Amino acid sequence: MQPHTLLFETSNESAIRELISLAQRLGVKVTDTPSPAAKPDVAERARLFRSLFGAWQSEESGEELNRQLREARQSTRPDIEL
Repeated sequence: MQPHTLLFETSNESAIRELISLAQRLGVKVTDTPSPAAKPDVAERARLFRSLFGAWQSEESGEELNRQLREARQSTRPDIEL
Protein backbone atom coordinates (compact mmCIF):
# COMPACT_ATOMS: atom_id res chain seq x y z
CA MET A 1 0.00 0.00 0.00
CA GLN A 2 1.36 3.43 -0.93
CA PRO A 3 1.72 6.10 1.74
CA HIS A 4 -0.78 8.93 1.71
CA THR A 5 -0.15 12.54 2.59
CA LEU A 6 -2.90 14.68 4.10
CA LEU A 7 -2.58 18.42 4.44
CA PHE A 8 -4.58 20.27 7.08
CA GLU A 9 -4.42 24.04 7.02
CA THR A 10 -5.89 26.06 9.87
CA SER A 11 -4.96 28.90 12.19
CA ASN A 12 -6.87 27.21 15.03
CA GLU A 13 -4.07 26.01 17.34
CA SER A 14 -6.48 23.88 19.35
CA ALA A 15 -7.57 21.99 16.22
CA ILE A 16 -3.95 21.42 15.19
CA ARG A 17 -3.06 20.04 18.64
CA GLU A 18 -6.07 17.70 18.49
CA LEU A 19 -5.17 16.47 15.00
CA ILE A 20 -1.53 15.88 15.99
CA SER A 21 -2.63 14.06 19.14
CA LEU A 22 -4.98 11.83 17.16
CA ALA A 23 -2.30 11.07 14.57
CA GLN A 24 0.19 10.13 17.29
CA ARG A 25 -2.33 7.82 18.97
CA LEU A 26 -2.89 6.13 15.60
CA GLY A 27 0.85 5.77 15.07
CA VAL A 28 0.82 8.05 12.04
CA LYS A 29 3.91 10.09 11.18
CA VAL A 30 3.26 13.80 11.75
CA THR A 31 5.16 16.73 10.31
CA ASP A 32 3.89 20.04 11.64
CA THR A 33 5.10 22.80 9.32
CA PRO A 34 3.70 26.31 9.58
CA SER A 35 2.38 27.64 6.33
CA PRO A 36 4.74 30.20 4.73
CA ALA A 37 1.80 32.60 4.50
CA ALA A 38 1.33 32.30 8.29
CA LYS A 39 4.78 33.78 8.94
CA PRO A 40 4.77 37.56 8.95
CA ASP A 41 7.60 39.13 6.95
CA VAL A 42 10.53 40.75 8.72
CA ALA A 43 9.03 44.25 8.61
CA GLU A 44 5.72 42.99 10.06
CA ARG A 45 7.52 41.03 12.78
CA ALA A 46 9.54 44.13 13.68
CA ARG A 47 6.35 46.22 13.81
CA LEU A 48 4.68 43.65 16.07
CA PHE A 49 7.74 43.54 18.34
CA ARG A 50 7.89 47.33 18.61
CA SER A 51 4.18 47.50 19.37
CA LEU A 52 4.98 45.85 22.72
CA PHE A 53 7.24 48.71 23.86
CA GLY A 54 5.59 50.65 26.64
CA ALA A 55 2.78 48.11 26.92
CA TRP A 56 3.37 47.47 30.64
CA GLN A 57 0.63 48.99 32.74
CA SER A 58 0.80 49.22 36.51
CA GLU A 59 -0.55 51.18 39.43
CA GLU A 60 3.04 51.93 40.53
CA SER A 61 5.13 54.63 38.94
CA GLY A 62 8.47 53.84 37.36
CA GLU A 63 10.24 55.31 40.40
CA GLU A 64 8.19 53.09 42.74
CA LEU A 65 9.01 49.98 40.70
CA ASN A 66 12.71 50.90 40.77
CA ARG A 67 12.56 51.32 44.56
CA GLN A 68 10.86 47.93 44.95
CA LEU A 69 13.49 46.25 42.78
CA ARG A 70 16.37 47.82 44.70
CA GLU A 71 14.86 46.75 48.05
CA ALA A 72 14.23 43.20 46.81
CA ARG A 73 17.84 42.64 45.72
CA GLN A 74 19.80 40.14 47.76
CA SER A 75 23.51 39.60 47.61
CA THR A 76 25.33 36.65 49.10
CA ARG A 77 28.73 38.12 48.29
CA PRO A 78 30.67 39.38 51.28
CA ASP A 79 31.56 43.03 51.49
CA ILE A 80 35.14 43.54 50.32
CA GLU A 81 37.21 46.56 51.23
CA LEU A 82 39.51 47.76 48.51
